[in-house]
Amino acid sequence: MKEKKISRRRFIKMTGAGLAGAAAGPFFLRHGQGASKGEVVVCSYGGAYQKILRNAFFDPFEKETGIKVIDTSSPQLANVKAQVDAKHVEWDVIEGGTPWYPAFVKQDLVQQIDLKKLDTSDLIPRAALPYGVAPLVTSMAMAYNTKKFPKEHPNTWMDFWDVKKFEGPRSFPAEFSYVTEFALLADGVPADKLYPIDLDRAFRKLNELKPSIKVFWKQADQPIQLLSQGEVVASPAFNGRVIAAQESGFPLTLTYNQAAYVYSYLYIVKGAPHPDEAHEYLKFICKAKPQAAVAMEIPYGPTNKKAMDMIPAARQKLLPTYSENLKNMWALNGEWLGEHFDELNDRYQKFMLG
Repeated sequence: MKEKKISRRRFIKMTGAGLAGAAAGPFFLRHGQGASKGEVVVCSYGGAYQKILRNAFFDPFEKETGIKVIDTSSPQLANVKAQVDAKHVEWDVIEGGTPWYPAFVKQDLVQQIDLKKLDTSDLIPRAALPYGVAPLVTSMAMAYNTKKFPKEHPNTWMDFWDVKKFEGPRSFPAEFSYVTEFALLADGVPADKLYPIDLDRAFRKLNELKPSIKVFWKQADQPIQLLSQGEVVASPAFNGRVIAAQESGFPLTLTYNQAAYVYSYLYIVKGAPHPDEAHEYLKFICKAKPQAAVAMEIPYGPTNKKAMDMIPAARQKLLPTYSENLKNMWALNGEWLGEHFDELNDRYQKFMLG
């Protein structure tokens, strides 16, 4: 049967809850401008994801503390730098994944967090760092079309590279995070030996796959659309997008085996107008209950270990931080990637264009 074609609008609506992987457009204030006492300005990724944060984080925090949350979008590094350099900071707290951490710290755009003001005792390792605290974990996993592989399917990155056994075109990210690591895993490097990355070895392996890469995707919904329409048979993709599409009846799924997990950190901007309120907000998002509330609406894993006790077993199994999933995954090393940004970016751009 011919696979159903779907519009980009429908995909955005269907996968909108997965917006934590993409940011676009100018920043704006949702509840008006201003920097009065008893407020905290939190900058996240907008759309359906921000609505989830409003329900699980912002409104409960306001109710508990009396501090009003002004939510804004989107936390692009250039916007943060412009505010800090101009000494006219409008945002207090900003959200950004693991690779953002070294860039923010190196460029002196965020301030050190007073972790003594927070209860981080129940958080998983590396969820609380000197300059960032992560309430959620996302994942870049291998997704595949279930109609193309109804029985035996790719389950490792070696399988992903095996285009003879698992025939069909692939898609791949147009940004260097994850890709050299996937290549090394495909070449037999153990997950705990990925860093420091052997770039020559990684790019040799990438060159083997390149003839089968049909699309280098730039937006998080692209691999979902490509997979669902059968234009590619397998692709790395963000777990929230994949599961949202799967639950909406589209023919795709993922494996957490050899997937990367990424912390979604919250930072306090250097020169934030409400640093005390910002610390109060970070203290709140470290708690189990609000983290569990987010996980019930979008399959991103809580970093508070006690949050899992508040989530039904069936839902837990979908999350990156579920123990059976997490043990088969590896952590993206944002520090190493940040230190080698220019070399990695240049080589990957040449790889895609060459």
